[in-house]
Amino acid sequence: MTFKLKSLSALLLLLVGLSPLAVQAEVLPVSADTYLAPASEGAGTSEVIKVNTSNKALLNFDLSTLPADISSADINKATLVFFVKSAPTPGRIQVRPITSTWSENGANTSTAPSVGLSLETSASINQSNTYYTVDVTQLVMDWVDDPSTLFGLALTPLKGSSTALTLDSRETTQTSHPAYIDIDLQEPAGNKGPVGAQGPQGASGPQGSKGASGVKGVQGPIGSNGIQGIQGLPGLAGGVQLPLNVTAGIQYWNGAAWINIPAGSPNTSLTFCNNKPIWASNGCPNVTVYALGDRGPAGGIVFSLSDVTGLHGLEAAPVDQSSGIKWGCNGTLVGTATAVGTGKANTAVIKTKCGTGTAAQIAASYSLNGFKDWYLPSKDELNLLYLLKDFVGGFDANGYYSSSSEYKATTVFSQLVIGPVSTQYTVEKNESRPVRAIRTF
Repeated sequence: MTFKLKSLSALLLLLVGLSPLAVQAEVLPVSADTYLAPASEGAGTSEVIKVNTSNKALLNFDLSTLPADISSADINKATLVFFVKSAPTPGRIQVRPITSTWSENGANTSTAPSVGLSLETSASINQSNTYYTVDVTQLVMDWVDDPSTLFGLALTPLKGSSTALTLDSRETTQTSHPAYIDIDLQEPAGNKGPVGAQGPQGASGPQGSKGASGVKGVQGPIGSNGIQGIQGLPGLAGGVQLPLNVTAGIQYWNGAAWINIPAGSPNTSLTFCNNKPIWASNGCPNVTVYALGDRGPAGGIVFSLSDVTGLHGLEAAPVDQSSGIKWGCNGTLVGTATAVGTGKANTAVIKTKCGTGTAAQIAASYSLNGFKDWYLPSKDELNLLYLLKDFVGGFDANGYYSSSSEYKATTVFSQLVIGPVSTQYTVEKNESRPVRAIRTF
C-alpha cells in the first residue's frame, strides 16, 4: 500500500471526469473520528484530529452503505481518503488496524483501544489543505467478509520521527472534509445473449485406409520365481495428516498424532522406553521419558522437548492463571529477552522491578502438585505453546496471552493462541490479558 498526494482541485477534476460507465463505486463514510488525548482535553468531538508523538488518530467507518449481498470477491480496490488541514512538522505516518472496541466520546489516553502492527508507511506528507490517499483493499475485504473485525484504523507518526499533522474531522463546520473510504466494485456481468441458430452440418470426410498389422514378436522364456520378500509392517490408518513445523529426525504415531523425534547424537541407538522411541547409548534410562502431549512431572502438558532423550523440556499449566491482568511497569523498560529459555529470568526481573499484581507475579505464584517453579513464558516460548495448543487446551478463544518479553517501555509481545495461524502482536502494558504459566523440567 502506498500513500498518494492529491490536491483538492485535482481531486474535484478527477471526480467530474469520471464516466458513470467507467467504474462502479461505493463510499464508506466515517462513523467516528477522534484522537487520543487526556480525558480533560475532551478530544471526542473536536473539529480537528491531531497526529503527533503524543496523539494518535482513530477512525471508524460505516459498512451499511454497501449492498447487502456484497462480498470481498466483489471489491476491486478500497482507498482511504483523508484531508490534511495543516502539517506543522512534515514527515511520514503509519496506518495500523484497531483491534478492540472504542467510542468517539469515550476514547482517551486512559481508555485507548489496542492496535495491531503497522500496515504501511507513507511517503513524506508536507502540504496543508491537501487530500492524501492510501490503499486499504485487503483490510476492507476482511471487514466485509467478517464485520465483527471492524474496529477502524489508527494513524501514528513513523516510529522515531516527530511528524505532527492536523486532519479535518466529521465535526468540522468550515471546510467539512471528513475521511472516507472509496470502494471500486467489480463490473456486474452483462445479460446473457440469446442462443444463436445451429449451423449446417458439415460433409463427412473420407474414411482412412486400415494400416498393416505389425509382426508379432517372439515370446520370451518364463523366468524362475524370485525369493519371497519379508512381510512389511502393518500400514497406518487412513486419513492421518502429517504434522507441520517439524525438525530433522523421525516421526512416530502415538495413537492420536504424529510426534517428531529429533536426530540422535553420535553412537546412540533408537530404543523404545516406556512405549516411546528415544535415542540412547546404554539401554533405557531409569527415569520417566516424556513425549509431546504427555503429562509432565508437575502434572502440566508437555509442549516442547529440549533434547533427544525425552527427559527435559517445557510443560504448561493445564488451566489459565488469570482471565485478565495487566503486565505492570507501564512506561518503564524493565529489560527482558525473547528467546526460548529466557522466560524464567524475565519473570524474576519483572517481579523485582514491578512488584505484585502483575502477570509475571500471578504466573510465579501458581502451584500444582507441590511444584512452585512456574513462570510467564517469553515471546518465543509462547509461540511454542501455540504450536501444541490442541494438546494443551483450555485457552480463551478471544484471548491475546501475555508473554514476559517487552517490545518497548509501554508495550509487550502477546499471542492469539486460538487460531489457524501463529499471530503475535504488541499490546499496551496497561491492558488486561490472560495468563498461562509454564515451567522447565
